[in-house]
Amino acid sequence: MSGHSEARPIEGKFFTPGTLLLVAIMAVGAGFAAYRYALGLGPASNLSHDFPWGIWKAINVAAIAAIGSSGFTLTAIVHVAHKHKYHVMMRPGLVLAMLSYTFVGVALVVDIGKYYVIWHPMLPSMWQGNSALFEVAVCVMSYLTVLYIEFAPILFKRFIGKVNLPGPLKMFNGLLEFSFKVGDTVLGRLMSLFMILGIVLCTLHQQTLGTIMVIPGPEKVHGLWWTPLLPVLFYLSAIAVGLAAAVAASLWTSKAFGTKYEMQAVTPFSRALPLFIGAYIALRIVDLALRGNLGLMFEGTYRATAFQVEFFIGVCLPFVLTWFEAVRKSPRALFFASFLFILGVSANRVNTYITSFMPPNAIGGYFPTIGEIMVCAAQCAAILFLFRLICFIFPIVDQPPAHAK
Repeated sequence: MSGHSEARPIEGKFFTPGTLLLVAIMAVGAGFAAYRYALGLGPASNLSHDFPWGIWKAINVAAIAAIGSSGFTLTAIVHVAHKHKYHVMMRPGLVLAMLSYTFVGVALVVDIGKYYVIWHPMLPSMWQGNSALFEVAVCVMSYLTVLYIEFAPILFKRFIGKVNLPGPLKMFNGLLEFSFKVGDTVLGRLMSLFMILGIVLCTLHQQTLGTIMVIPGPEKVHGLWWTPLLPVLFYLSAIAVGLAAAVAASLWTSKAFGTKYEMQAVTPFSRALPLFIGAYIALRIVDLALRGNLGLMFEGTYRATAFQVEFFIGVCLPFVLTWFEAVRKSPRALFFASFLFILGVSANRVNTYITSFMPPNAIGGYFPTIGEIMVCAAQCAAILFLFRLICFIFPIVDQPPAHAK
């Protein structure tokens, strides 16, 4: 925690023009989601037997899960590596990860045809150990549980000593107060185990999200993206984008709520960005070269153009920018570089899952419907809206003491 600041709920006006815009996007998306549940995937989307997944899988699952890596990267750095000077970034990063993975689950419920059987992986009798999607389902459910457990101490801090239920419910005040204190004590002793478990779970499913697109093989996935190293590339890029998301969350939180930028932590933290982005770039170039596919990026097709935008603008440009100390010291420049890399990794997930996919004998291609786009946008808007709401309710953002001018 920096200086004499302390984490406290944000005070002031919650609804702003930006917040109302998020609500409007969420409302429109909810309407299209209701249409999807009423009439099914066919009428509501452009998914088909040839293209069984679209932006709901590519963006709302693969990309948002990568952005949610802010939780496990910060946990590894702050609590495992004992770099406590970055603790001021921990809570915004944890909330971002928790909400991201929450909506990964929501996206799966929207995306799969038989959404009403999504609970089946919880039953041992339904387990399929040879399925990559089964591993993703189990790890995402488990990791989301761990994230909510890691958030629990923040909830306890907010309400311990302040439980005051009204009317006839006041008879439960003592029980709740006791439960919060016991929970805080127990988790205080076990939290390190949950943190390690969270790192392991996130490591597993981030790689498996890449494994899913290894399975179709080079006959169905374009050579710019298909590689047996996809699990490693997905994991390495998830670490890098987790760092970028942690930086962006801290800077965006300070800007949105008018608090001091925590540059004394963010600037040294961001020095790791060019290292991990550079490792990802190097591995990807070496992989393309060894498979003889470097020339594919200049073949003049829309796939080559998509790769150039993703790789050179979304990955290489942030790599160059974050090398400069002046960029790392500037909140605006560092936010731009971090956010650009987040977009670059998101574009990589979209390209890997959609742009690169070449099913044989397919008639036409895939392009999302307006309904798919709005449901996708609504889930992203919900993450931002709930992030703001949580910051107004719980002590997430470091601020000067309440008595300070």
